[in-house]
Amino acid sequence: MKQPRLRLLRRFWYDLRRFWYGIQDPNSLPMLAFALRNRSHAHANPPDRAMQPHRDEIEAPRIPRHEPLFDPSWPHVPKVVFQTWKSRTQVPSNFSVWSKSFRQHNPQYDCIIWDDLDNREFMTEQFPWFLPFYDRYPKDIFRVDAVRYFFLYKFGGLYADMDTECLKALDPILELGDAIVGRMGTDKKHEHSIPNAMMAAKRRHLIWLLAVAIMIEKFWECGTPDEMARRGPETLTGPIVLKNTVDFYMVAPEPEVRKRAGWVIDQVSAAGLPPPLSGNVKILARELWYPVDWTNPFHEAFRQTLAAKKIVLNTEQTARLFPDSYLVTYWSHSW
Repeated sequence: MKQPRLRLLRRFWYDLRRFWYGIQDPNSLPMLAFALRNRSHAHANPPDRAMQPHRDEIEAPRIPRHEPLFDPSWPHVPKVVFQTWKSRTQVPSNFSVWSKSFRQHNPQYDCIIWDDLDNREFMTEQFPWFLPFYDRYPKDIFRVDAVRYFFLYKFGGLYADMDTECLKALDPILELGDAIVGRMGTDKKHEHSIPNAMMAAKRRHLIWLLAVAIMIEKFWECGTPDEMARRGPETLTGPIVLKNTVDFYMVAPEPEVRKRAGWVIDQVSAAGLPPPLSGNVKILARELWYPVDWTNPFHEAFRQTLAAKKIVLNTEQTARLFPDSYLVTYWSHSW
C-alpha cells in the first residue's frame, strides 16, 4: 500500500508545482480564459480563418527547389525565412496561413519552403559526407531536425517551424546577435528550454557545426535504429541537441568548441565549403519568440483548445494575447 500512496503523493506534488509555476506567468490567465470561452463554441473565427481546405493543398507539377536570394554584404542575419514540410504544395491550411504571415510582415524577405525531397537533394549536393547518418535515422522527423542546422550554416537566415506565426517585422530582432535562439519557460535547466522550432544566424556560424558534431555523438551512442527510435528525435536531433549545443558554446573557449566540432569542420573543408566563423549567440527572452509554453498547464489548455476547435487566431486576438512577441509557435506536434 505504501508504493501507490507514495506515487500519488509524488504526482500531487508534481501537479502542484506545475500549477504554481504556471500561475506565475502573466500570460497564463488570459490564455486560460480564452480556452474556457472557446471550448463551448464550434469556432472562434470566421470560416476563412479556420482550418478549411486551402488552394495550397492542390497538387502541382514539381519544380526545382528554390534557393535563397540575399545580399551577401548585409552585416546581419540574412533576410531569409526557411521552412520545411512533407510537401511544398499540399500544406495544411492553418500552416499556410501562418507561413504567409512571414511574407505579410516582411515583404523584403525571401521565404522558402522545402519538402523532404528538396532536403535530401540539398544534403546530397552540399553535405554528402553526412548522408550515412542522415539516411539511417528511423523517421523523417530526425532528418527534418538535422537539415535545418545545415541550411543555417550554408545560407544563414531564420528557420521557423510550420506551426509558427509571425506577428511583427523581424528586422529589429534579427539584428541582436550573430546567432539567435529563444528561451521557453522560466526553468533554464529544463532540457527543452531552448527549442529548435526557431533559430537564426549569419552564414557559416560555428555553432551549427558544433550542433552537427553533437548529433553525431548521440548517433553513435545509440548504435541501432531501434534505439534511436526509442530515444526519439528530441534527444538525437532536436531541442535537447540544441540546448546541449548552446550550453557548451556559451561557456567553452573557442578552441574547445572547434576541437569538439573538429571532425565536422574537417568534412566541410574537404568538401570545399568555406570554413566556419565564430560569433556571439543571443538567447531571447521567452515572451519574444515562445510566449506559448507547452510545459505550462494553462498554456497547454490554450494550445489544446486551438487544436481541438481548429482555431486560427485573428490579428486582434494575437495582439491581445502576445503583445510583446515577434513570433509564436503553437506546438502542433505534427510529426
